[in-house]
Amino acid sequence: MIKKSFAILSIFLISLGFLNYSYADTAPDLSILEKLGDLDEIKKVTNETISNATNITENAVHDIEESLDPIQSILDSINSIIMQIEQLWLSITGQQ
Repeated sequence: MIKKSFAILSIFLISLGFLNYSYADTAPDLSILEKLGDLDEIKKVTNETISNATNITENAVHDIEESLDPIQSILDSINSIIMQIEQLWLSITGQQ
């Protein structure tokens, strides 16, 4: 899943870099893109790539958030134990 996300994100960034390079001049030379194919088709594929990359990124963030839930539970348990030890220490030393 992560490899696929990285691959699609890489393709997207490379495409974005190419388009950015192509449009670097104030008067862009569209002949390079025209040689590659229909501009409308390129726009369509680029939009689909952006959409897919966005969906994959959102799914990856969701998966990461879910994987953090057990860690948060463990941290909450450790915090509870520390508080109990603190209360025990205060009761032993009479500082309660």
